[in-house]
Amino acid sequence: MHEITVKIGRDDHVWSFDAQRQPVVTVDPGTIIEIETWDCFTGQVQSEEDTLEKLDLARVNSATGPIGVRGAEPGDTLSVTLLDIRPNKQGAAMCIRSGAS
Repeated sequence: MHEITVKIGRDDHVWSFDAQRQPVVTVDPGTIIEIETWDCFTGQVQSEEDTLEKLDLARVNSATGPIGVRGAEPGDTLSVTLLDIRPNKQGAAMCIRSGAS
């Protein structure tokens, strides 16, 4: 088992990324981070009754972070290793077809 040195909760989420956004945490290379995320609907879907018409579509596809890495500069490539993935009891995803084909 690896020792987690930093934890980022799912409430540290953003809806977009841009160059001005400050990281929620900045870590050294090699730091082990536990990241908690939302499903694509930020927990809005809890039952079959929670249909697309009832969802707040402004709350879809959030991302936890951003995370800064000390010493990384624009143009650098960062390598990330996933050590473990533990799904929650429930989550949701949806494919939405728009327009006629």
